[in-house]
Amino acid sequence: MFGGNYIQKFVALILFIVSFFVAGDMSKANLYPEKTITESSTRTEFVFENKTGYRLDIMVKVDSIEREAVELGKGQWVAVPFSQYYSDGIENYKLYPTEKTTLHVEFVNSKGEEIPLASGTYRITVSYKSSGYSEQKTGSATFTFNVAADEIPSVS
Repeated sequence: MFGGNYIQKFVALILFIVSFFVAGDMSKANLYPEKTITESSTRTEFVFENKTGYRLDIMVKVDSIEREAVELGKGQWVAVPFSQYYSDGIENYKLYPTEKTTLHVEFVNSKGEEIPLASGTYRITVSYKSSGYSEQKTGSATFTFNVAADEIPSVS
């Protein structure tokens, strides 16, 4: 009587309608370096992926970047100075669920001079907010990343 195609369409319609009533999770986001970061890097790009289930304002803000200070003891972190800049061309400045954007970060001191990173483990904390008509939700997440030692070129 009903083919499998109709059932699939019906189930998809029901799931689509339910998605409007099920709250997303503002803690669900993903952030990773666009490419390998080496210790001589003075700037990098991070890919931010919206997995919250909400439409987000595009202004994802980097709150802090820290380096694990193994010389100070286990679990000690020190702040890394940085500057974030925006250059995305996402339409309407909105980031829909599953969409990605790039965060551009430069590592600079208080005088604005670029500083290279040391190899090791780092963590970055970002904050973001949903864009809605009735209420806004905020979220933040911390991600770790590694900075690799520069490769020494081999002499042949």
